[in-house]
Amino acid sequence: MPRKSARPRSRLRSSPWHGGEEGCVAESREPRRTQEARGREEARREEGPGAKGEAMIRLVTLGEFPEEVLDHVARRVNAAYGIGCEIEGEAELPDGALSDDQTTYDAVKLLDEIEDETQLFADDKVVYLTTAPLATAEGPMGKGPVTGYPQFGGGKAVVTSHGLGGKGELALDDGLAKRTAHHVGHLWELHHCFDARCSMHPEWAPGFTQYPEVVLCLYDRDKSERKIKVGQS
Repeated sequence: MPRKSARPRSRLRSSPWHGGEEGCVAESREPRRTQEARGREEARREEGPGAKGEAMIRLVTLGEFPEEVLDHVARRVNAAYGIGCEIEGEAELPDGALSDDQTTYDAVKLLDEIEDETQLFADDKVVYLTTAPLATAEGPMGKGPVTGYPQFGGGKAVVTSHGLGGKGELALDDGLAKRTAHHVGHLWELHHCFDARCSMHPEWAPGFTQYPEVVLCLYDRDKSERKIKVGQS
């Protein structure tokens, strides 16, 4: 299959909007993306990968998604973590990650074999969004479906919209946004949270679908802020 490199799409920068509920709060911040900040990012691009500065979350699609859904995901993830979120472009699903039965994609292989030209700087994270069903290695309870897979503490994650909108699941826009925020948290070494209102609540738990809001509990918010600051220093 011919390689398709990531192509630029729309961008969303940090905004002052933060949603939340009592007990699981995303605190308000001042807007970060001033003209000076944009100038600093352009300087980072000229310096090349590894340049220090404000971290970004970059979204790359591995299939077709409505633009309004992608915008919704970018805004909610931006609000949860307080840093810029870009809809970077699109790439192809790697054939080598397709399972033997041709029904699912091995999420671990997918991240290992994905080819795109998304350029990362400093502590940037890239999240691949797909509609295809994903699976991981078989565990003690068998090989079940997953909503996504992150390289824990690393730079890449893949998230699927498969199953969203169905019985007992969140709507496509809210569900994809919450799944994305959840797996982005693992990239910053956030663990699962007991608070069902927090986006780091286990995605397989019933409470995950009861709260469509994309927010972090105070503990996870503080921890993610510290991780982000360390990556920018």
